[in-house]
Amino acid sequence: MDIFKVLEEISSKEYASKEQMSKELGISKEEVELALQALEDLGYIRRINPNCNVKYCSSCPFRNTCNMKVELYEVRREKK
Repeated sequence: MDIFKVLEEISSKEYASKEQMSKELGISKEEVELALQALEDLGYIRRINPNCNVKYCSSCPFRNTCNMKVELYEVRREKK
């Protein structure tokens, strides 16, 4: 498994689920989770806490599947 394919996948989309990445990359959800952890450990991505606020639920892309335990990551980009 190439963890940088996972990084490319999350960089190319505004939102991506582990299940979606698993299907598109032809790897298991567990491999996606391992890749995310490796990318986080290496400093390429970081986990963010959205502090869900129900006032914004109507515009949230996860509103139909949310269980208020969504994991969000952001790609860390170098400043130029």
